[in-house]
Amino acid sequence: MTPWAGASAHTVDARRLTALALGTDRVAGEVVGAFQGAGVRAVLLKGAAISTWLYGDGAPRGYNDVDLLVAPDRWPAAEAVLRDLGFDLAMPGTSPLEEAPHARAWARGAEVVDLHHTVWGVGVPPARAWELLSAETQTLALGGGHVEVLDFPARALHVALHAAHNGAGGRGRKSLRDLARAADRVPVDVWRQAASLARDLDADGAMAVGLRLHPATAHLADTLSLPSRAPVAVTLQSTGAPTLAVGLLIAARAPGVKAKVATAARRIVPTPACMRARYPIAARGWPGMAIAHVLRWASLARQVPASVLAIGRALWSRARWA
Repeated sequence: MTPWAGASAHTVDARRLTALALGTDRVAGEVVGAFQGAGVRAVLLKGAAISTWLYGDGAPRGYNDVDLLVAPDRWPAAEAVLRDLGFDLAMPGTSPLEEAPHARAWARGAEVVDLHHTVWGVGVPPARAWELLSAETQTLALGGGHVEVLDFPARALHVALHAAHNGAGGRGRKSLRDLARAADRVPVDVWRQAASLARDLDADGAMAVGLRLHPATAHLADTLSLPSRAPVAVTLQSTGAPTLAVGLLIAARAPGVKAKVATAARRIVPTPACMRARYPIAARGWPGMAIAHVLRWASLARQVPASVLAIGRALWSRARWA
């Protein structure tokens, strides 16, 4: 008989989420402790930083990855520590240009660390983002040690940005739940400080998009005098636009012509490792790789009409509120 035999489905699910979170906290404590030993300062962005803050009533909040923000110039040292701990890139052999522009995922079996050099939705350079976000932090006891987390205004901002990143669809369900809880628990003065920080980070448009995704926080966007218009890339991401549209905007926003061309080229012709990760048939020699490319191009072709429409709507929305 299992320890959960006879428990309701809701209780079993709550216990599963709690166990998942505790295991992830253990990994966070281990990694941050190793970073500290190597002289790498890291800030825990989500996980226990959110659950201890917004879920103090005992409601379960499951999470299975560790999001850590480090200074951009400390990324190589942080990656070396992760390798020493047995982590490898979640998609080994891929190019950084094929991954999210704000973080790279590292894995050790089922344990995942997302190593951030900035935060999604932030417009200032990563070094400036680190300077601002690391200036005001708090300490949280975790996994037998202590980790740095964002202070309350920065955490409130990150909750809004994360909601905008995930959108209002199924992927964003947990983010919107966090947002609703923040609406009940975060005083308006803290939201004002969050909005001020967002302006310094050039993230006020993305913050506004996130807040407007939930009825409980939509009014805050106006109360805080946040802009009605947002960067096109933020609008596309928050509305669940096709990956083709989002990829084109990522390439367009790369700094400098050389970076734009390199990003676009890598997204047009992915590395073999990326193809094998996304299309299992690509692992079956060159015939499988050829079939995978055909499948990919067919998928991209189907996305063209919706991508053009999504980009057009985002541009029109931005121009409308200019």
